[in-house]
Amino acid sequence: MNKLFRNFRQIQLNDGKTTKYLKYAIGEIVLVVIGILIALQINNWNENRKTRLDEIKLLTNIKKALESDLQNQFEFHFLTVRLAIEETNAIRSHMKSKLPYKDSLATDFLVLTSGGTQFWTPQLTAYKRLESKGIEIIKNDSLLEAILDIYNLDYPLIQNTFDNYFRNIYEYGRPIARKKFKSSGEMTLGLFPINYGLLLEDVEFFNTIDVLHTVAQVIEKRMLKAKANVEGVIQKIDVELQKSN
Repeated sequence: MNKLFRNFRQIQLNDGKTTKYLKYAIGEIVLVVIGILIALQINNWNENRKTRLDEIKLLTNIKKALESDLQNQFEFHFLTVRLAIEETNAIRSHMKSKLPYKDSLATDFLVLTSGGTQFWTPQLTAYKRLESKGIEIIKNDSLLEAILDIYNLDYPLIQNTFDNYFRNIYEYGRPIARKKFKSSGEMTLGLFPINYGLLLEDVEFFNTIDVLHTVAQVIEKRMLKAKANVEGVIQKIDVELQKSN
C-alpha cells in the first residue's frame, strides 16, 4: 500500500513539472509571436511611412510642373492662339466684304507663316516619375483620376490640335505665302499681296484662312478646359499635402 501511494505521489509530482514546463513553453511561444507581430507592425509602419513620403514628393513635383505649365505654356500659347484668331478674323471680315486693301492687313497675313516653332511642351518629368513608381502610390482616387486625365487626355488633345494647326501652316499657308505674297525683306514686318484683287477671289487662300481660324479656336477651347482642370488638380494636391502637416 505504501509503495502504491509513493508511486501515485511521484506521478503527481511529474505531472506538476510537466504542467509547469508546458506553461513556460507556451509563455515563450506567446512572447515570440508577440515579438514577431510587433516587428511586422513596425516594418509595415515604416513601409507605409516611406510610401507616404514618396507620394508627397511625387505630388509636390507634379504640382510644381503644373504651375510651370500654367506660366510657361498656357500664358504664352493663349497669346499666340488668340493673336491667330484675331488675325484670321480680321482677314475674313475685311476681305469677304470685298473692302479695299489696307496696310494693317500685311501683319495679319503673317498668320499664314507664323507659329511653326511654337510647340506645346508641358513639363512631363514628374508625371513620368509617377508612372515609373506606379500610379497606385497615390491613394486618393479622385486626385489620381484628375491627374491622369490631364496627362492622358487634356495635354494630348492640345498637342494633336497644335499638330493639325502647324500641318496646315506647312502644307498650305507657307506655300500660298511664297506664291501670292512678297515680304518687306524681313518676314516679321508683314506679307504683301502680289495681286490683292485676285486674292479676293482665291478659294484656296480663303479655305486656308478659314481652317486656321477654326483650328485656333479649337486650341483655345481645349486649353481653357485643360487650364481649369490643371488649376483644380493643384488645389486638390494642396489639400492632400495639408493632411501630412
